[in-house]
Amino acid sequence: MAVQEPAEFVQARMGKKMNFHGRDFETVMGSDVQRDGMFLELREIGGKDCAEVFYSDLTHEFTVTMFEPSLPVEVLTWLVDEAHSRLPARNTIVNGGASL
Repeated sequence: MAVQEPAEFVQARMGKKMNFHGRDFETVMGSDVQRDGMFLELREIGGKDCAEVFYSDLTHEFTVTMFEPSLPVEVLTWLVDEAHSRLPARNTIVNGGASL
């Protein structure tokens, strides 16, 4: 009998890493069945979750959620760039306006 994953975390895989001023970060990409989309999460290695970019299959929009309020803008910019290149429908135009 196969082990079933929790519904909100169907698939995830480790991604790229970044060092910024001595702080090491990594990304985790996965799909979320409950929210119907995909996410790219940023974690500080040896620390905690910092931020998430979520792409909704329903609305075709990107959203950013910050878990760490003091995240350097350079690291957040790197995360958003990674999300654009790795999550579905990258660089799309939604309802006449630019997405993330």
